[in-house]
Amino acid sequence: MPKNYTEKIGSEKFKNNPLAWGHIAFVSYQPGVELVLEANTDYWRKTPHVKRLVMKSVPEATTRLAMLKSRKPM
Repeated sequence: MPKNYTEKIGSEKFKNNPLAWGHIAFVSYQPGVELVLEANTDYWRKTPHVKRLVMKSVPEATTRLAMLKSRKPM
């Protein structure tokens, strides 16, 4: 976390709108629900093959299994 940036905008604002650098860009975050990332098309190197990544927080094992079983193949 860049110290001078967080001091400038404040840590609470940084949590809601962090910097994006590298080949992956932050889209949104809902604590305890999901984190959404996307490929950064402006990155100077090769763009990742995965365009969008959604990481969901599912604490219940049976719910996670049901979500995996209901997932349609791409």
